[in-house]
Amino acid sequence: MTDLSQDLIRYIIKKRRKEKNLRLEDLKDRNISIATISFIENGEQRVSQEKLHYLLTKLNIDPASLKHLIAEEAERIEELRFQLDFIEALLDNNETTIIYDLLLGTKLEDFHPLAPHFHYLMGLAHLKKQEWHKAEHFFQRAILLCRHHSLNPSDNIIALCLKELSTCAYHQNDLDQALSFVNQGLEAFQADKERKEVRYILLSNKILYLLRAGQTEQASHLLNQIWPLIQEIELTRVTLNLYKFRAILLRKSKMFSEAIACCKEGIRKGKKNLFLSRTYDLLNVLGSIYLQQKAYGKAAYYFELVINNDKDVKFPRRHIDAHTYLAILHDGQQNWNKAEKHLEQAIELGKKLNDAYRITKAYIVRGNNLKNQLHYDDAVASYKQAMILAQNHHYKSMEAKALYLMAECYDKMKEEKEFTDSTNLLFFLLKELNFKGDEDDIFDVC
Repeated sequence: MTDLSQDLIRYIIKKRRKEKNLRLEDLKDRNISIATISFIENGEQRVSQEKLHYLLTKLNIDPASLKHLIAEEAERIEELRFQLDFIEALLDNNETTIIYDLLLGTKLEDFHPLAPHFHYLMGLAHLKKQEWHKAEHFFQRAILLCRHHSLNPSDNIIALCLKELSTCAYHQNDLDQALSFVNQGLEAFQADKERKEVRYILLSNKILYLLRAGQTEQASHLLNQIWPLIQEIELTRVTLNLYKFRAILLRKSKMFSEAIACCKEGIRKGKKNLFLSRTYDLLNVLGSIYLQQKAYGKAAYYFELVINNDKDVKFPRRHIDAHTYLAILHDGQQNWNKAEKHLEQAIELGKKLNDAYRITKAYIVRGNNLKNQLHYDDAVASYKQAMILAQNHHYKSMEAKALYLMAECYDKMKEEKEFTDSTNLLFFLLKELNFKGDEDDIFDVC
């Protein structure tokens, strides 16, 4: 008998027992123990056909009709699976208006084979609305049901839920938790199950979180492992993310020609598949490479293309990046007022989205703009804002950057005590980071 049949038998038995309002204790007798009934219902270990048939008979299920019952239940489950897959497709396309009615109209027992899938979709619906805590509840519930009822879905639903839990943590600016969930998801992934693409999504997300955490070396090592397999990845959005990460790491290594080529190849793929958000990411990275080369005209073209092409601000995080880079560009040209206007827009959008990482970067760039105008007191205030945000969200690399720039200002101001205090803090922070002089982002034009 197949594993699927075994799972359905367990479901049929438990469902019948619940329908009859019977406890395990009500079914035990001298021929079958509570432990054996539990083993049968939870699939914890194999029991003899004799014991199985005995339990079926006690529940008024004819063992001879079991094959027919399995087929009927399999058909019902397959129909429900189709309905849930359709709901998921609607969620993927952000069609959320009718989702709750469809989901709430679905009534499943906690031990139903598709209960984890149902709870995953409930979590996804809340995630789309940025209701992080509600989403987390349903993703955790889906995992719990799998484990508590020994459910064995044919897809990687546990890895999927852990992937979404990492997304929730990331959007709440908790990088440590996001990385923890990603690593758990990779451990839970099973190559012999459906939705194999979740492994590449988890790996892509891990690279992003490592970059955000300033762990550039680990991010680069992981990307180099994945890159030879990029043609196997079916999800275009994941492929484009990897192009973006590769371009950023090439830019960091000052391999500008290779970084530009990587960006342009990714942009061509994104344009072909109409993945605008990822394409805008790559346009911003491309502009940042030209910015680092001081090719200001080319850089401005790509940043402004992102802003002007998305007039409805459907992708606000890409606007934050573009405005921040434009501020750096204008700062490099000593157009202080233009730089400040772009920073105001970046910070305002960042606050609306609660995007601590991007706000932190914008505060550092604002500090640089003020420092370059010799407004050291105001620059220090901006760096302090960045430092506090970085401390609150464990962006240690960004914290170190803000501390270094503060110390530079204190040195210019001849504030010896503040200079000593900030450099002491910086020393121990860099020691904790095992700092090697790496930076994977752009804050100014050298």
